[in-house]
Amino acid sequence: MLRELKLITLWCANALAIPSLLLRTNWRRRRLLILCYHGASLDDEHLWNPNLYMPIGLLRERFE
Repeated sequence: MLRELKLITLWCANALAIPSLLLRTNWRRRRLLILCYHGASLDDEHLWNPNLYMPIGLLRERFE
């Protein structure tokens, strides 16, 4: 139930472009952005556990 509520809230926020609006604020520009990932797959880990691993190419895109 809580997970579904979280997903609906995130979906609505994205639909309203709230994340992109927050990134443009002065408050956000003055703060350090910390990214946290469980792991990047070296082989096919992202295929059997996509919640914990992402392909290296996708990780590169996100860093850019």
